[in-house]
Amino acid sequence: MASKKISPIIIVAILVLAFVVGTYLPKLLKNNNKVTVEQISTIQANNKVVKKTETEYKPSFKELQIQQTKNTKYSNSFVFGDMDNSKEIPLSDFKGKLVVLSLWMSGCRDCIYELKTIEQVKKTFIDKPVEFIPVTLDFRGATRAYSFLSKNNINLSPLYMDIRGTIRKYRRGGSIPETIFIGPNGDILGIASQPVDWANPKNYKLIENLLAKTGLL
Repeated sequence: MASKKISPIIIVAILVLAFVVGTYLPKLLKNNNKVTVEQISTIQANNKVVKKTETEYKPSFKELQIQQTKNTKYSNSFVFGDMDNSKEIPLSDFKGKLVVLSLWMSGCRDCIYELKTIEQVKKTFIDKPVEFIPVTLDFRGATRAYSFLSKNNINLSPLYMDIRGTIRKYRRGGSIPETIFIGPNGDILGIASQPVDWANPKNYKLIENLLAKTGLL
């Protein structure tokens, strides 16, 4: 059987098409993948907004409310570790003072702002019989807690940790952050299961009222 001849016109058309594809397709793809200066500026601006939002995150604080608890004597069993100095500290070491236990954990966003404001309230009541003690409930070791504090530029010295689980046993769950108010005799005066803004002067009045109520002021 004789083979069919390909028309010269078809051959020319194929060659022209191959030339066009080989010449312009790479340029087209390159232009489509190219990021313009304007696009780069937009991406950078968006990244700055996200970073700024994360840095300036602030909990939605409500009015500080202290709830009463039935088991008021359990705090006598509280023992936490001073991780900076490798020693255990029983709550009884603070007998005769109002103790404000601020409970936190690594990864808790609300805890970040509260921990940063604790230093401020400490300075305000430096000459009063009250101890503000942040205690982490982390159970994966101190390394995780130290890393969390360093990452968020929080300076807690010493680092207190619930190493024996006595505080976790008392709580049996619940929200974080949480604050436990303990009187001079070790009685639990109440619990605040919410973030606390210790930079708010209104909360100073609450501490003053507790000091007066317990005969410390």
